[in-house]
Amino acid sequence: MWFFIRHAESANNATNNNDSTDLGEKYSDERVPDPTLTELGRIQAEKTGLYLASESVKVWKQEREDQKSMNLASPTFKAIYCSPMQRSLETANEIQKILSIPVFVNPDLCEVGGVFKGRRHVYSPRESKEVCGGKKRSEIMEEFPNFQLDDRITEKGWWGKPQETFKEASERAQKVAELLWEISCEDLQKKGTEYQGNTNILISHGLFQDMIMKRLFMHRSPLPSLEESAIFPCENCAISQIVLYDHNIRQYEDTSHKDYSQNNPRRVCICIKWNSSHHLEDNERTTTRIYPNSRRNHQNTKNCSNSSSSSNTNNHF
Repeated sequence: MWFFIRHAESANNATNNNDSTDLGEKYSDERVPDPTLTELGRIQAEKTGLYLASESVKVWKQEREDQKSMNLASPTFKAIYCSPMQRSLETANEIQKILSIPVFVNPDLCEVGGVFKGRRHVYSPRESKEVCGGKKRSEIMEEFPNFQLDDRITEKGWWGKPQETFKEASERAQKVAELLWEISCEDLQKKGTEYQGNTNILISHGLFQDMIMKRLFMHRSPLPSLEESAIFPCENCAISQIVLYDHNIRQYEDTSHKDYSQNNPRRVCICIKWNSSHHLEDNERTTTRIYPNSRRNHQNTKNCSNSSSSSNTNNHF
């Protein structure tokens, strides 16, 4: 099982709540390539960690009283997988302080576009060839010494290239979706009490999280662009609960001989809840329009909270 969490409010979110091409030069000049959290963002992240900890306590009590089944609404947590962008690192740090679980920092989880200055662009050729490197390995380790960093994060930074296009980001989202399935299948193979700690947390970004969900749940992922509305918009620190289950895997069974290829027709995605921010007070919730033309996003994020849907993943990737 996965808990998807969008990072807490960043300085860019607070400035204009959008970084796309329809905002003019004013916001482009104010936009920070890799912003920190705001004070409100830190409050959001801390409250999210406290809420997750309370969920973890619930599952422990229930498992002691009834050993027959897991309660999907009340998981325990195994690890955090986090984007290397500062706002995600700071969000993960606040949550880790409370949950005391490992944090794995993966460059593939960064926001669409990567680290860049100025406006967000969509298609090649890129308007700007300027390269931003991202935080260096030593800088991240100094600030977050308990985090485990991907080998691709070096002293040259973790990005080091021009702004990414939406097509490139979509390909990266497919790679991440495959990684989520790989981790989920490994968890399903575990035996005994190990299985009880099979829930992971993914801390990423609004645009990219939308892309991941399209890869997991849509039979044909649409060509990504800034002109399409986000199908899975999300508020800062909103929580979404996703189950990835492979029917070819039987819990506690020796599965070493089975095939877990990405074209497996017996894989099922279940969305137990999406964009749930009820753990935050009304004045602590921040909603952003992650696509310029998606004026209904605020309404949609409210309507899809705590919703449940499922999909067979054959032809999803």
